[in-house]
Amino acid sequence: MFRPLRFPPLHAPLALTFAGMLALASGAPALAREWIVDGGHAAASDEGEGTPGKPLKTILKAAQLARPGDRVLIFPGEYREAVLLPAGGEPGRPITFEASEKGKVVVSGGEPLTDWTRLEGERPIWSAPWPYDFYMNASKGDEGRFHGAKSDPPELRGAELFLWQGAPLRQALSLGALKPGLFFVDWARDRVYVWLPGGGDPREAEMIGAARSILFAPENWVKRRNQTPTTPIGHIVVKGLVFRYAANFPQTGMVTADDGWLLEDCLFEWANGQGLIVRGDGASVVRCEARDNGYMGIGGGGKGHRMKNCVIARNNWKGVNVSWAGGGGKWAHTDGLTIEGLISHDNTGHGLWLDIENKNYTVSGCRIYGNHGLARDSQGAGIFIEISPGPGVIRDNICYSNTGGGIKLAESSDILVENNVLVDNGVGIELRDMVERKNNKDMRDISIRGNTIKDWREAAIQASLGAWDFDSPAVKRIAIDNNIYDPPQGRPFADWGGAMLGSLEEARRALKIEAGGLLQSTAFEYPLVASRTRDLARAESIDERIAQAAAGDIVVLPLYGRSTVKTTNLGRSVTAYDLDSRYVEVLLGDDQIERAVLGAVEAWPMGTPGRIRARVLEIEPALRVQALGVEK
Repeated sequence: MFRPLRFPPLHAPLALTFAGMLALASGAPALAREWIVDGGHAAASDEGEGTPGKPLKTILKAAQLARPGDRVLIFPGEYREAVLLPAGGEPGRPITFEASEKGKVVVSGGEPLTDWTRLEGERPIWSAPWPYDFYMNASKGDEGRFHGAKSDPPELRGAELFLWQGAPLRQALSLGALKPGLFFVDWARDRVYVWLPGGGDPREAEMIGAARSILFAPENWVKRRNQTPTTPIGHIVVKGLVFRYAANFPQTGMVTADDGWLLEDCLFEWANGQGLIVRGDGASVVRCEARDNGYMGIGGGGKGHRMKNCVIARNNWKGVNVSWAGGGGKWAHTDGLTIEGLISHDNTGHGLWLDIENKNYTVSGCRIYGNHGLARDSQGAGIFIEISPGPGVIRDNICYSNTGGGIKLAESSDILVENNVLVDNGVGIELRDMVERKNNKDMRDISIRGNTIKDWREAAIQASLGAWDFDSPAVKRIAIDNNIYDPPQGRPFADWGGAMLGSLEEARRALKIEAGGLLQSTAFEYPLVASRTRDLARAESIDERIAQAAAGDIVVLPLYGRSTVKTTNLGRSVTAYDLDSRYVEVLLGDDQIERAVLGAVEAWPMGTPGRIRARVLEIEPALRVQALGVEK
């Protein structure tokens, strides 16, 4: 549930006054204006004035008209269009695309399918016209196939996406191969064939086909087939929009961001490929959610990108080979990447993956859990750093119930891993050094300290495929010390190059590590291990509780997790959240209230919320409340 945004009163386009004419004559920037888009308005037309009384019909038309500093205000509705931006804003004068009510403006690549006929024969197969073609690279002339994933079976390489009653169907490669729950596209005849689960009739329920590959992106990115354009279309702000149903390929985004973009409070769901890909430099993704995308949630590359307080969930439902890509999100060739407060769960693949030439990165305050592999458990790490020179910092994260390593480091260097909580993962911390790789990268200069590691399934520490002398991690300046361990019964403490070390003391003697390491019982309640978070999310949300609230009102907020306590000029506070991508800063007040709040809301995502009674201090631009107590 998204909450409505509050805006100042709408106004007509600004008249060009005498002062404005003087500004133009002097070369000063033109006055910014507001463009109204309301596709459901009786007078909506792309020949209109873009005013409340004569709004534009499409977002694309507004994008073609908007100039630096302008705001495009979009009213609720489904906009079935591809918004390819011909130009951007300027530093300090972005072009803003904003929903009048957050979550109620949907940019969709989907088209309803209605003209169905049943084929003759016993099998309940139905057919409808489907004139849409998708090419990854037109010069290769291979319709509907992605060439970069040859390790995947052909039925996973297509761009086509069809959903019946909100659930995706799987692709078959021929009409004869159709089975319940599959579809087949015959490009020669421009038709789609489906065999619905239970032999269903597509005329009796909603059937959606994705007819567009890209929904919102710089025009020059699309024209160059994802090759970096020489001129960025930058400085775009996108607020409160929903993007869904795209017939895109792996490694292409339903939405593509460029230099200096800000994406805030947006939702990216049901792309066949990737939800959001971040290109260019200096982009920010704040309080966004990417869920249920066929390949990946959010990722990209470039300098100075920032992702804060986002949710990435249930991506790669297609099962793309996660050894090369797929999962929650993958970043490559970054410099200065900051990821803070990410919740990444239930993805097929790694929860967060920094792969190839990442420098000066920080991953902090994240909650990453329930991610899982395909062929091997190790493919489902919580945080995975690969082939990256650093320096990098991985600090204050909680990773639990991932099938691979809670934190996995491979062929990377100059990393500080500090103050993380790693529980119920296949391996607590996994180190890998594949000597056959020709990338001149190896494992070295790693500091692992102050972490809590509990209830691993294979080992607390695992090192494999090593190029260093396994008897001496110090040769590669790998320091492991002052960590706390809560071991499970019957599991080895370390697996160091195949040598099983049964206890902390044995590892200390053999590897000269953990001079200050401790064994200590640690409480952690496995809050979501037995639950599917799809059912938990939106069961109770912060937005529902503040929908009618204003500053000064008393509300009861359902909080599913929180950060550690921080101290600011306003006092001691925590950042808390629900499972629906909604964050709130909670000022804690006196010691008694602080103890009550911290006792009711754990520092990891919980299966049931703590309910905090609070006074609303501020709703926009960010929700802030003063805690008053805990509701039982």
